[in-house]
Amino acid sequence: MKRKLVSQGHSTMTISLPARWVKTFGLKAGDEVDMLEQNPGVLIMPPGQRAVARASLNAKGMGRLLVRALSALYRKGYDEVDVVIENADQLQLVQETINRGLVGFEIDQVGKTSCHIKNISGSLDPEFDPLLRRVFFLLNTMGQESVEVIQSKKFDDLNSVIAAEEMNNRFTTICRRIINRQGGNPFLYCLVEQLEKIADEYRDVLLYVKSTKKFSKEDFALYTQATELVKLLSDCFYAFENQKAIRVNEERVRLTKDINARFDKGNGKILHHVQNLVDFSGNALSMMLALRL
Repeated sequence: MKRKLVSQGHSTMTISLPARWVKTFGLKAGDEVDMLEQNPGVLIMPPGQRAVARASLNAKGMGRLLVRALSALYRKGYDEVDVVIENADQLQLVQETINRGLVGFEIDQVGKTSCHIKNISGSLDPEFDPLLRRVFFLLNTMGQESVEVIQSKKFDDLNSVIAAEEMNNRFTTICRRIINRQGGNPFLYCLVEQLEKIADEYRDVLLYVKSTKKFSKEDFALYTQATELVKLLSDCFYAFENQKAIRVNEERVRLTKDINARFDKGNGKILHHVQNLVDFSGNALSMMLALRL
């Protein structure tokens, strides 16, 4: 079936919909329809209907890159993925990747050289806002609890804080999937990515501190201030005001200066992660400004 494009204004093109299709679903002028970009085409669906987005992946020779590839397809919003695999070990890697964070995905068919992954959760995506709030909550909890544990010098208790990073990965992965399925706001997507990176930095610096059981008073003070910066970022997002954003940025600049001044005398490994916490918070602020202003 072919349709001619009709120009509407300077940059908009329209097409007519098949009369039989419109009648079948009882549509009339003014009704909304859903559209899904599925390269190289576009799917148009009546309200309440949802197309199944499919992808294929040849995993031969990919090694561990398969983990990132599957995660990327999940975040992009696909419902089904056909994967060409080399052996049982690669099939096991597919299953491990699903178990670690691809919520709703399951392997429903397996062959000698392929497997089929399907979203078995149906069309019920979790609501985005509660998930994003949980991401911010986890980040604030990781910061606050890690400061308390380090102050008490009970370094083995950092295990529970470190474990929260994996939960954060799950939430941020689902958030990015929902964003893509709902049209893909690039600023919101990048904001969520920065929040995931903040959790990664908490994990990495805490793993190091747990193994060495050392944290100088001066380096710890900078780390504590970095956790407070992340908390300020959260407060700014949910009750945005220009003055709050200005304060976050001023703290970012000040902390960067103090960290650089400390590098020659402090623990470079710890300070590297603390600076990353500051940088990723600054990146998140930039995305926040694009969303709020």
